[in-house]
Amino acid sequence: MPRLLLIVDDEPIILKALSRALTRRGFDVVTARDGAHALELLGRLSPHAVISDYSMPGMDGEALLAEVKVRAPDARRFLLTGYAPAQPTASGDRALLCKPWDDDELAATLRAALPT
Repeated sequence: MPRLLLIVDDEPIILKALSRALTRRGFDVVTARDGAHALELLGRLSPHAVISDYSMPGMDGEALLAEVKVRAPDARRFLLTGYAPAQPTASGDRALLCKPWDDDELAATLRAALPT
């Protein structure tokens, strides 16, 4: 059964790259261009995970994932940033993913974090 991911980033090229890479690796992907759009989609979908860019205009990734925790507590939360250590790390109740990413490593990290 494919796992549904909601990916949020204000850069269309990042959304396209992540969507293509993760779809090719068996995930179902929905994208949002900002936090408000993501919360609108969250009201209609039940994603297994939300991956959000850290730095976005309006609502940043930290604020978005805090709201996701309230509205969809079962969804895994991932913060994607270019301002982080080289390896994905846990930070509180969400995981930190780094830009640039390796497609296969990212997919493996997501599979390991998501329930089967």
